[in-house]
Amino acid sequence: MKTTRIGLTAIAGFTLALTLTTATPILAQTGPDLFQQALVKEQAEGDLRGAIALYQRIVKEFAGDRSLAARALVQMGRCHERLGSQDAQNAYRKVLADYADQTEEVEQARARLAAIQRSAARAADKGPPSAIRVREVWSGRYSQPVDDSGGPTPDGRHLVYVDWETGNLAVRDLATGASRLITEGGYQPGYALSAKVSPDGETVAFAWADSVGMKLRTTGMDGSKPQVLYRADEVYPLSWSADGGYLAAGTIDEDPRESRIVRIGVDDGSVATLYAYPYGVLDASFAPGGRFLAVAHPVDKDSGRFDIELLSLAGGDTLPLVHHPADDRLVGWVPGTDAVLFTSDRSGNRDLFTLRVNEDGSAGDPVPLRRGVGELGPMGFAEDGSLFYSNYTLQYTNSIASFDERTGRIDVAGAEPLLGSFDNCRAAWSPDGHQLLLVTREHEPGFPKGRGFAFRLRNLASGTERVLTRDLNPGTIGGPRWLPDGRSVLLVAQERAGGDGRGWSDHTALYKIDTHSGEFESLFDFEANWRWWFDIGFVPTVSGEGVYYVHDGRLVLHRLADNQETELYRNPQLAPGILALSPDGSDLLFGVNDADHSQMPRLREGGKLMIMPAGGGEVRVLAQVQDSTPIVNAYFTSDGEHVLYHRGDQDGLVVMRVSRDGGQPQRLFESGRRMNVTPSPDRKRAALMVQTNEAEIWVMENLKEALNGIR
Repeated sequence: MKTTRIGLTAIAGFTLALTLTTATPILAQTGPDLFQQALVKEQAEGDLRGAIALYQRIVKEFAGDRSLAARALVQMGRCHERLGSQDAQNAYRKVLADYADQTEEVEQARARLAAIQRSAARAADKGPPSAIRVREVWSGRYSQPVDDSGGPTPDGRHLVYVDWETGNLAVRDLATGASRLITEGGYQPGYALSAKVSPDGETVAFAWADSVGMKLRTTGMDGSKPQVLYRADEVYPLSWSADGGYLAAGTIDEDPRESRIVRIGVDDGSVATLYAYPYGVLDASFAPGGRFLAVAHPVDKDSGRFDIELLSLAGGDTLPLVHHPADDRLVGWVPGTDAVLFTSDRSGNRDLFTLRVNEDGSAGDPVPLRRGVGELGPMGFAEDGSLFYSNYTLQYTNSIASFDERTGRIDVAGAEPLLGSFDNCRAAWSPDGHQLLLVTREHEPGFPKGRGFAFRLRNLASGTERVLTRDLNPGTIGGPRWLPDGRSVLLVAQERAGGDGRGWSDHTALYKIDTHSGEFESLFDFEANWRWWFDIGFVPTVSGEGVYYVHDGRLVLHRLADNQETELYRNPQLAPGILALSPDGSDLLFGVNDADHSQMPRLREGGKLMIMPAGGGEVRVLAQVQDSTPIVNAYFTSDGEHVLYHRGDQDGLVVMRVSRDGGQPQRLFESGRRMNVTPSPDRKRAALMVQTNEAEIWVMENLKEALNGIR
């Protein structure tokens, strides 16, 4: 129906345009006016580029009209398709990333993306041998199950990745979809991070983080012969030498603060520093012949731009390889060639470029290899030169819905959207229910996309909003939570650190933010913990004079006036994401996992929902997780007589109720949507957060043939 309506409107607009003289141009006074002009250009005049320019104006100038902006993006994508431009996919992906609440446009964008991919696959089968072919090899929810922390095996048939369900390294057969674990013990002594497979396909190097720091480890693809090559505060494998004898690794040392690239001998464990830099995260790729190392680094600590250098491994000289005002990111050296690939935004879009490096280290001019690749995340090459890379969408969409605590019903269909790109912290209701504190992700120069944070206080009656601070990095579980006086909020966070290349200190504390001035102060510290960002849960006392918190297997009452603590309960399986206080302050609700899920913030299979007096005493079990659907949230009803808890996974959300005194839990309400729910203090409304977190792994084939064609 919408297509027919657009077509009729366009014809009407075209008729109106014919009645106007050329001396009286159409001037759009509103977004819909501008949209009609764009339709006329697109459908009646065939001026696709002119229509695209108008659609771009709509998206920029009328962003507040989300329905109109999403429609403009869909039409823009269609125009780009007719022009044969890859920017069509960028337009459709923006709809999926930024306008998830616009259901009809999202469906259209998904359909067009699927059609483009099918068309590309058909064209690849019929194309000449030198044509680059792109195909998807894995897609789904990020990062469970799809993860882009690893890379391909040399034959391109398997993909090494991190299985975030267990924290172990795993390998996936791309033909069958079958996966198996390579390492053991994830989340008990630590967890795996980025991984690189050796050129012979026999060994995988990977980072392993634990409570002490990080290790660079290697193991056979079958899990045999594990060894530790290097230890540092932070260390990541970057590139194998072509003969498999050396690893280039990126390290970050805390004292003194320095980023380095080291070359490690795989057999003898020898270590040599190849490159040092005062800030930022470095990337590197060995040349196939072993003479050079391409190194990427930020231009300066306040810049989001990267340059690329060429390091001679024989003489140690450093030559500029890609120096340009644009942001140039290293992809890597194509195996068996003299070509380096990198992405650049110098055209206004992010494109894939290549340049040739001569034996003396001199290089030719960059040549565009493929336009409009978007936020391509390189994962490595197969030995035939095929490039594996990832694209992913991360978006948190918030809304407010009516909520009935008696029935558990959440009016998802009637929820009112809260515009903005939110972080995965739950929204925090003020005690009177009139304000919401929301945390948004923001881009900051010199940091990965979405690394910045802003604490925004929204008045729900007027819709006005103001930023309290941008100088705290919040824990995903530890707040924010309002104090009962309504004048301040508490949260677990890290503070911005001047001169720190990553932007945040390693100092973790409970902070108090004044909601009027935005000023904040540290109240007390938490012991350093390698999982701090989701390992500390807390709730204020009803008087606001203290907090209950869960950390490192301890449930503690901390008095703010004198910083004195009382341990109320100890269990190494305490789940920090489950903690609530009854309205009268007499009872505490908390969760305990079984031994197999001791590091999980929510209650997994075998986990128990517990209740105890707030001052300590008898502990009782209210409910237990009997299957694989975890308990993700729990809280008391407004009268304190019952406990509501939510069970949720990718299939949706279920609201359960159990008496405060115990008994059989009741199933109250089900929603097919996966979301986090934060009820208001009076339990009549709820803030909903829906997470869109999808990943796609692609392979770009025939690169060597394409490079030969532009030699």
